[in-house]
Amino acid sequence: MVFGMNRWSQILAWVPLLTAGFIGPLDLVAQSPFIFDRLRQPEDRIVTRGSVATLSLSIGGTSPMAFQWWKDGVPLAEATTNRLNLTNVVFADTGNYWLTVTNALGAVTSRVAQLTVVPAATVRRIGNIPVAGWVDTVAIVGSTVFAGVSVAQKPRQAGLEIWDATDPANPRQLGAYRMPAANTYRGVPDVVVDVNRAYLALGSQGIEVLDVANPTLPVRLGGFPTSNTALDLVVRGNHLFVATDKGVLIYDRSGALPFPLLGKYDIRTAVYTLALTGNTLFAAAPSIGVQVIDVGDPAAPSLVSKLSFFGPDTVRLWGDRAYIAGAGSPAKFDVHHAQFPLRLGVPKAQPGTDAHGMAVERDLILAGAGQNRLEVYDAGTSAVPFSIGEIRTPTIVEAVESVGGRIYAAVASSGVDIFELGLPSDPPLILTPVQPVFAVAGTTAEMAVEATGGGFLSFQWAKDGQPLSGATNRTLRLPGVSAADEAVYSVVVGNALGQVSGGEARLSLIASPPLTLSPVQFGDPRGPKFGVSVPAGVRGELYGSADLRNWQPLWYGSFGELPLELFDGYASNAPARVYRLDYGAR
Repeated sequence: MVFGMNRWSQILAWVPLLTAGFIGPLDLVAQSPFIFDRLRQPEDRIVTRGSVATLSLSIGGTSPMAFQWWKDGVPLAEATTNRLNLTNVVFADTGNYWLTVTNALGAVTSRVAQLTVVPAATVRRIGNIPVAGWVDTVAIVGSTVFAGVSVAQKPRQAGLEIWDATDPANPRQLGAYRMPAANTYRGVPDVVVDVNRAYLALGSQGIEVLDVANPTLPVRLGGFPTSNTALDLVVRGNHLFVATDKGVLIYDRSGALPFPLLGKYDIRTAVYTLALTGNTLFAAAPSIGVQVIDVGDPAAPSLVSKLSFFGPDTVRLWGDRAYIAGAGSPAKFDVHHAQFPLRLGVPKAQPGTDAHGMAVERDLILAGAGQNRLEVYDAGTSAVPFSIGEIRTPTIVEAVESVGGRIYAAVASSGVDIFELGLPSDPPLILTPVQPVFAVAGTTAEMAVEATGGGFLSFQWAKDGQPLSGATNRTLRLPGVSAADEAVYSVVVGNALGQVSGGEARLSLIASPPLTLSPVQFGDPRGPKFGVSVPAGVRGELYGSADLRNWQPLWYGSFGELPLELFDGYASNAPARVYRLDYGAR
């Protein structure tokens, strides 16, 4: 039964969940009888031009077997084993691949795997700042580098070193601030510079504030102890946010030192880094995930939501995206609605790919990876960030900052390495053109194009051939659509090497579309499985609830031609569930 709520949302159905039953996975489309012992399907891959791409299928059955790989409906010559290796791939290798397996009992076809070939970036070391000690953190203002020194060579003490890196091949030290010799703590986990002031997190010694208007002679303004060990800092307006080993502290920095404490958010575990947008604070706590905290009232910060990621130690923001690094390759989240963050992609962690220290610039993630390398990830082409370039470093990368195409990496005992990022010198390439959209009047419609290419890409959207002012992002958002918005929309994608069309598609208004809920299947550890059918091109967000009060977000995106198959992980202990679909983009 379907219950209508309004034109923007519908309750799909009450679904009893105590029915027993199981249906096996349909991993292969059988053309005739076949016997399987084990099965691993070819996976979608995104690889850089010039690299190696491998697709494979593991299958058991009656021997002998014959194999044939296909690309876009054409058989590949000599591709007659269960493993396909493509060396030195080029853009033309982008396409859909599958494998046909035949034996005496018949034939089966594997799933279709999409291979996408994208340009590669280069990273070149152009200088090193020989900081005298172990560098845990670095802050950049123009071409001035502020390096926090945690363990210094005698007779120097820990503190702050300031360098001019205008000529990265010959950096020049401007000044330094050394902690008093009597200070037994020798750690500087973080440094933040704001309007001629440098704020140093000193671990158990609290906060130190310096006047760095004259970088050749930094002057101590004062300091104050913190109730817990200070690990990371964010400065915004009159507030100083401090990550500690027990949560977050918020101080008023508008007056004289010592700064008064305004409020705190206790979570009884260490917070390694902070990121702030508006009144929303993101706190990376490796033992429990990223906490999303409302700090609109600094005296009473409150939890809004959490970003699920194993072992996060760094969080960075760019627009409405949050990027997390830690135990595993970087991941990307949509945080347009802080209360309902959407995990866009989490890469499969490979051995030695733990990311520590991270900077974000547009669609690129620059992160320390493993024990001794800096990696560049493309975070714009797909939901899952993937590596497009790397360079070895002498030791572990502790922190990363990026300014104007230069990358500054705090490389532990080797000082600060300076790198030049060489973006691919390739023209724009459209991976997925803009697609038709069907929207319910009054909701937000969204169109997008997926593209790659050398350097940073530009986007210009048009309506019925006329450019739209300010519509220069990868995604076009149209809030509160009406009949006046029905039109053909197109986009042009460009970079320094030229422009290409990203296609055109029509936006059409429809009444609240019919919703169909398929029978629930049981037996999967991820939860009950069911299908949701809505006309292709409709965008919405699906929620589930057991009491019509507490709603859990289950899925967000555009519906395709085939039914959407979902697992409800919240339903394991509920006798019944109700599902609601809210139409429109976020």
